Amino acid sequence: MKHVKLLGLMGVIAFPMISGFAQTPPAPTQPVGAPTQAPPNTPVVLSTTAGEVVKLVEAGSSDDVVIAYVQNSGSTYNLSADEVVYLKDLGVSPQVVTAMLSHDTELRSQNQQYTYNQRLYPATQAPVPITPAPQPAPPVEPAPAPAPEVQVAPAAPAPVYVSNPPAQVNYFYNDLSPYGSWVQVDGFGWCWQPRTVVTVHGWRPYCDGGHWVNTDAGWYWQSDYSWGWATFHYGRWHLHERCGWVWIPDTVWAPAWVTWRADEGHCGWAPLPPHADFDIRLGYRFNGVSVRADFDFGLRLDHFTFVAVNHFGDRDLGHYRLPPTEVKNVYNHTTIINNYVVENKTIVNRGLPVERVSAATHKEFTKVTIRDLPANSGTTIRKEVVDKKAPVIYRPQLRPEPVVHKETIVAQKVDERHPVIQHKEVIANTKVVQPQAPVHVSQNQNTPVRQPQVEKPQPAPQNQNRPGFDNRPVATYNPAVPKDQHLPPQAKQPQQQQQQQHQQQRYTANQNPHVYSPKSANQAAEIPRWQRPDGKQNMNQ
Repeated sequence: MKHVKLLGLMGVIAFPMISGFAQTPPAPTQPVGAPTQAPPNTPVVLSTTAGEVVKLVEAGSSDDVVIAYVQNSGSTYNLSADEVVYLKDLGVSPQVVTAMLSHDTELRSQNQQYTYNQRLYPATQAPVPITPAPQPAPPVEPAPAPAPEVQVAPAAPAPVYVSNPPAQVNYFYNDLSPYGSWVQVDGFGWCWQPRTVVTVHGWRPYCDGGHWVNTDAGWYWQSDYSWGWATFHYGRWHLHERCGWVWIPDTVWAPAWVTWRADEGHCGWAPLPPHADFDIRLGYRFNGVSVRADFDFGLRLDHFTFVAVNHFGDRDLGHYRLPPTEVKNVYNHTTIINNYVVENKTIVNRGLPVERVSAATHKEFTKVTIRDLPANSGTTIRKEVVDKKAPVIYRPQLRPEPVVHKETIVAQKVDERHPVIQHKEVIANTKVVQPQAPVHVSQNQNTPVRQPQVEKPQPAPQNQNRPGFDNRPVATYNPAVPKDQHLPPQAKQPQQQQQQQHQQQRYTANQNPHVYSPKSANQAAEIPRWQRPDGKQNMNQ
């Protein structure tokens, strides 16, 4: 009996241990205060009216022209928060987006006012336009000399698409497609171009829509675009001679893939070109060959963005960029600063010394910590997250494996026969909400609008010429009303015009014997007294 109890006690003790080995090991704990992973981006589909605004911006229209178009539009845009962010990612300026939002507010307030006034003052019918008399034909002039033939540029050929992308494209294809176009460029392979290259004149990477942040990994480019988490920390940028800036994907992360130049009062930076790399063990490499720290990577002055050092810490550095006329002089007086180092197996982009920037800007640049956001299976964050409570930036992580696409993914081929990148339209096939046309009511109108009154025709008097007729003669005569009781055309015209036409269409005495026409004093002697307008009858004369 003791042995049985002993065995039972040992079984009770061993059961939790066996259960513990059978359970799935717990997931690693998430850092305190770290945000949760966000689901993948769903493409935002703009309405037709908002898409027309994007079309104007991409055509190179200035903000003044686009804002005037928005203000004159009779349709609402009904922008949601996601659509406002999407327009910013496409390169639409804040001034245009503000005009679209203000336009909707104006239309809604007008519709409320006009709906109230329409209840009190019904709308009047528009008058029927009067057809003017035909004008004599102008004299025939000799035919002018034929104009010289204008040579019209041939239309761009239809785009050609290719498939079978390299493996690194699958990490970014879905996330970047809503904001630009994938292309295949000869000599560089699959690339991606944001629509901002078309919508923003003079756009360039690491310049528009972002700012520099001092972090424990060096100078970090904090982008304002939803797609900036990928294109400014992975891959390389290339300035194509025909297409402009395109991005080539890669899977190695850095705070910013740029090279630096500086002099006493200015500093500049340019994206590292394709095939430029920094190896943790070998240092700088270009086209597979190790290079020195002062190597220029073949970059020209038009690749660089130069600003005064006292503006280096500002936001939206595109407003402070030196004009091209000054860049050449500054470029020739600057020296190369390739200041990448490795700390704790992490690439650190030191670049311009922080102490020098603080002295020029009179600002303290607090060092921000960069942390990896834990990657969950099937989801990944699509933007850097800045913790406002603590100086921390949570950077996104790539998926452990590239995405396997069920459908065929394609890229537009760019070569000599197809030199232009043709971005797809962002207009949706949705029904446009058209507000009711407002009916303007004058401020001095205090009485309701009345419809023009139509005098109903009266039957003609009978036997009016018979002697002894007691009733007084009637001045006018209106023909009998037809059986269908249709109103005459005068009812559709304003009252003043109706009276004029009514006077012109009176019958004469010869046309209608029942019409009485008063005569002058001399003519009155010819009329028998019993027919005179005084109504007196004298049958004896």
